[in-house]
Amino acid sequence: MKFYAKAKLNDDKRIIEVEPLSIRALESAMGLKDITYEVTINKPHSQRSLHQNALLWKLIGEINKTINGTRKTEDDEEIYCQILEMAGADVQYMQVVYDGLELLRRAFRVVRVVEYRQGKNNALMAIVKVYKGTSIMSKDEMCDVIEQALVYANAVGIDTETWKGELLG
Repeated sequence: MKFYAKAKLNDDKRIIEVEPLSIRALESAMGLKDITYEVTINKPHSQRSLHQNALLWKLIGEINKTINGTRKTEDDEEIYCQILEMAGADVQYMQVVYDGLELLRRAFRVVRVVEYRQGKNNALMAIVKVYKGTSIMSKDEMCDVIEQALVYANAVGIDTETWKGELLG
């Protein structure tokens, strides 16, 4: 299981800040205690631009309006998931205690419940699917998502020529 965070270093290259998910929040969401954690720190990869991300969400909104006649915010997430799946974006399955779902939703852009199960001590557990969101994708990964968004948009009748220049340019 991977959780993404940014680490800030001081002049001595020592970590002074890590965000966004604390170990306590992770333990609570996952129902874990007394576990040893391994942290790997890598140089940042080339991330997508904020402009690309804003335009992607604008295109998702246009797809939504085209399909539904009006933009329904809850449908944006469904379209976003379909595009991520089309692009082959990383997805992980996890089992979490039901009460930890809200914390998990704060850590991931999209959390989809696949099914509920009874766990140990009759605790209600949720099997969830979480996606690597575009905010932590490299530019190459983001381009794959954008290309699939353009395919989706074209399939529902949106003229994608102007979008291509803005999104991939």
